[in-house]
Amino acid sequence: IYMPKAQNSVMKPHRSNTLTNPKYLNNPLLLFVFFWLANFILYLPASRAGLEGDFPYWAASIDSQSFWDFINAKGASLPFLHQFTQIVRYLFLSVWGYNTLTWHLLHISLNAIIALLLFNVFRKILKDSHIEHPYAISFGGVLLFCVTPHATEVVVREMCYHYLQGFIFILLIVGYLLRFLETRNTKYAWLSGIIFFISTFSLEIFYLTPWVVLLVIAYYRIALGYERKVCLKSVVLFFVPQIIMFFGHLVLLRIVWGNRIAHIGTLSFSNPVGLLSKPILYFFHIIFLGRYFPQTLKIKIYSVFESGTAVYSFYAIALLLFLTAFLFFSKLQKKIQAIILFALISIAFVFLAVPLDFATILYIIGDRYIYIPSAFTSIIFALLASLISYRPAAVAIFSSYLLLNVYYTAKTNQSTYYAATITKSLLTEVPSPGNKKILLLNLPACMNGALMIRAQDESEFKLMNNMFY
Repeated sequence: IYMPKAQNSVMKPHRSNTLTNPKYLNNPLLLFVFFWLANFILYLPASRAGLEGDFPYWAASIDSQSFWDFINAKGASLPFLHQFTQIVRYLFLSVWGYNTLTWHLLHISLNAIIALLLFNVFRKILKDSHIEHPYAISFGGVLLFCVTPHATEVVVREMCYHYLQGFIFILLIVGYLLRFLETRNTKYAWLSGIIFFISTFSLEIFYLTPWVVLLVIAYYRIALGYERKVCLKSVVLFFVPQIIMFFGHLVLLRIVWGNRIAHIGTLSFSNPVGLLSKPILYFFHIIFLGRYFPQTLKIKIYSVFESGTAVYSFYAIALLLFLTAFLFFSKLQKKIQAIILFALISIAFVFLAVPLDFATILYIIGDRYIYIPSAFTSIIFALLASLISYRPAAVAIFSSYLLLNVYYTAKTNQSTYYAATITKSLLTEVPSPGNKKILLLNLPACMNGALMIRAQDESEFKLMNNMFY
């Protein structure tokens, strides 16, 4: 058969397509191993830490309560319905007890699973958006998330297990939504419904799951022009059942705990400026690594947003930018549209933490609240870097920011290592009291935010000493 020369050139693989879909980034097992090894190496100094803080009290309650009382958190000071999480923790503790290395490997593995799920979600959205190099951009964003110091508290502290579990639930549901939009197979709606139901008995980050789902559906309808009928069906099958289950959760919470807010108790609006300033400061920590600024400089930055004028001016500018983006959304290029989607998701999770305490000193403490938002700011940074047309400059900027994150994560893990080493030394080298009592003064609560032994009415030193050694 006659084949003209022009057709021969078509048969050669196009270079940009090869870069867009490299084989090693299309292998889930290989990606998981890479993310796992990256986390394992980075967090190796912290492998013997994590059982401090609230963990001893939680573990002690297993021995002092029945299984039923434990899973229902009888005697808890804050209202929550964490039955599924409590069951899972009970099983973990029954299997490997207080082995810090085993707990650490569990958290490392779960964080690697989250990285893989994030990669799949980012890649699918960017690919469906016809953005060039979706694999490379997604990999860069997820790698940045893996090395960010904002993940340290969740990865290291065993009591933060439910953040890993809850994020996995959210990513699975979003992943099933994307599969449904592609295949129209209703089994994905059933699977997401089952996972969401389970998540209603876990950490309250599931409150935002229906709205993340709605945002993704809206993005596919408005930005990508997906068929109206398909998007409407996805709303009915995904968003509506989740909203129903969400309100069912609130009703059950009221029956069990009365008129109280989950994980908070009561919420005060007496200081609206203080509440509204928290998201600004959280993003200062996420984007600019503000947690690691010198304390005097941090206090000055924090004090700026104690002023109502500064806070309201910031939100006025943010609202103006949002309205502008909304009005001209259809005219924006696809990368900017994707950035807006991920920014809205990140902002939503930051606002979820507004009623909770904001830590103004030390490292680590409170960073669990920005663990999920940092995942979406990481892909935003990768997308912004990809907008730079000069490739070497884009790689240099992204690599510099990546290495800066690695440096501060390593520095934080070093503090965690020293804290765990000193804590073990204190707990194991205390002299035998004989027939006397030992009075301990100036217990070290933490080292730069890495928890050690706090001075509590219950004698945390005695509890940890008896439990672990």
